[in-house]
Amino acid sequence: MCVFSGVSLEVVSCALSGGVLWVLGSFGGAWVPGAGCLAVGSGTLDILNQLECAWLGLWSVWGYGPVSFGRVREAFEEPWGVVCATDGVLEGFGLEAASARRVRALDGPEALVERGRAQLEGVGDEGWGVSTAGLGGGLGVMGASTPPFLYGRGSRAVLDASPRDWVAVVGSRRVDEPGRLMAQRLGAAVVRSGRVLVSGGALGVDAAAHVGALEAGGRTVVVLGVGVDKVYPASHRGLFERVVRGGGVLLSPYVLGVGARRFHFPRRNEVMAAMSMATVVVRARRRSGSLYTADAAARYGRAVFAVPADAAAGQGQGGNALLTRGALALVSAESVGGLLDRALEGALPAGVDLGPVQGRLTGVLEPVSKPAAPVFEGDAGEVVGRLEGSGATVDVLVRQLGWPSARVGAALLELELSGAVVRQVGGAYQLV
Repeated sequence: MCVFSGVSLEVVSCALSGGVLWVLGSFGGAWVPGAGCLAVGSGTLDILNQLECAWLGLWSVWGYGPVSFGRVREAFEEPWGVVCATDGVLEGFGLEAASARRVRALDGPEALVERGRAQLEGVGDEGWGVSTAGLGGGLGVMGASTPPFLYGRGSRAVLDASPRDWVAVVGSRRVDEPGRLMAQRLGAAVVRSGRVLVSGGALGVDAAAHVGALEAGGRTVVVLGVGVDKVYPASHRGLFERVVRGGGVLLSPYVLGVGARRFHFPRRNEVMAAMSMATVVVRARRRSGSLYTADAAARYGRAVFAVPADAAAGQGQGGNALLTRGALALVSAESVGGLLDRALEGALPAGVDLGPVQGRLTGVLEPVSKPAAPVFEGDAGEVVGRLEGSGATVDVLVRQLGWPSARVGAALLELELSGAVVRQVGGAYQLV
């Protein structure tokens, strides 16, 4: 039994798996069920787990801002000090005013641990939380933008796999029948090659790839843009249950209760790209979110593949444009295993210079004279003005503009989809 700041922790079982310590305990006499496991790195067992639980509680009210959260963790040895900081200090780290008020409203250390415990209990009978600081794997390429925690439902053992064994298959929600069949065959081929199929659980290509992996008897990972206690899209409840029962996992960088927002999905796509050795784009329109995933994969030095499609079909224009920028052509599902092996051996480029992919699609697909730079109005125009020069992170923009992070994120998403900005490793946005 360890007592720290009035909060007790009794460790009743623990296990070391893949360098990650999984701890099951009792906080302050309240039982944390098997679902409520928190993975932490190496260190003093009792106190470290308690501290991580408190940091998790702080993250649950922070709002999605890993850069500012990381700065605070570097500045404060323990989360209790953050609660005592003034609003001005917190906003100085890039935290928006509303989030700073939520942090200051926490009533001492006990409230932090209680919130962390509530997060762990809320993930359900097959859920868990993991600190990415002790996780390793491919997320490190995200730099300061790495989410501090991941939530999951399903087999934690999947996270033990090397990023060399994860392959992302992505594409349009509205997909033609040849594209759907290709995605399903790719899902099956990936798992038959001994790898883990990763996708976003969306309609269309994502769903087909997950089904292919499941029907081939393999494991698949669904990286969500909502909390793991949410089902999005609602029609995929059955599919997600199949994933969990089949030894796969639902994974999310977002805290419990977070619903679907447009600006959540680019962050989700970055996690997919970072955790995978390669990204395969099956079908993508010119402004598809799948191109954002491919762009992130290229920036992270991962292999990028695209399935060629009819040039006259709108669904294939984005993938074809990737091929003109250096992505590798994947013409059959059966060849994916061999191509991935060659990429790992260095026979194929591990990453390609796609540049700001979405921003160059018009020029690639329609070789006409270079158009004038677009003029943005409203929120997007305000953000463009702040990005001139050296660029800025979301946290910096929130502080400069005095807007909620959701409003800043919506404006940045509009600019990203138009090709006006690109997000760099580390989280800073730059004008193209």
